Amino acid sequence: PQMLAQAWGWRTGRRGHVIYTDGDGLATIEASMEKKWQQRRHALMEEIRAAMRATARYTGRDHLSERVEAAMRKVPRHRFVPLWSRSAAYENHPLPIGHGQTISQPYIVARMSEIVRAGKPLNRVLEVGTGCGYQAAVLAVISGCGTVGQES
Repeated sequence: PQMLAQAWGWRTGRRGHVIYTDGDGLATIEASMEKKWQQRRHALMEEIRAAMRATARYTGRDHLSERVEAAMRKVPRHRFVPLWSRSAAYENHPLPIGHGQTISQPYIVARMSEIVRAGKPLNRVLEVGTGCGYQAAVLAVISGCGTVGQES
């Protein structure tokens, strides 16, 4: 874990860092990074708001609904990307996730969620071809109920 933390430029030590093992057996340090992840999510939302304003002429919408924005702020994108690309998790562009797939650009996830929602509450969502599950997680938060994702 210390070598991993040093490779990522994180401080290591006995205090202030919670180390756990995820399903792949890779050691990660999350608790010490949570504040940084929140700051990065906040900066990303500023970028998405600016993109919404910049594309309003073409999309007919200059802002996200509060529900979609809250879901985008809540879902931790860094947990849907491989360790080797987590430092870029809150950049507003797609990222490779392996097997020739990418996680979608956050602005696109927000726009798709807004379009699916169409100003109405979502009661049920079925997403086919979920990739890493990020869009499905955002839709689950928006709908307030379980979302079923099926990767083909």
